Amino acid sequence: MNLNLNEEYITDEKGKKKVVLDIKEFKKIMQVVEDLDDLRHIAKRRKEKKVSLEEFISDLKAANLV
Repeated sequence: MNLNLNEEYITDEKGKKKVVLDIKEFKKIMQVVEDLDDLRHIAKRRKEKKVSLEEFISDLKAANLV
């Protein structure tokens, strides 16, 4: 994905700088951020303890969830 930003800078009434982006570029950036967040969650899940399907079902039954 190529991010060719054509950003503009404006200053608000308090002198604080703001960035203005084309909505298409903003949406691309947001997609990249969401993808990175998904990858972070995947990496975190890979570190979790894995259980077999049978153990999972047994745990659900023990907790009266099935």
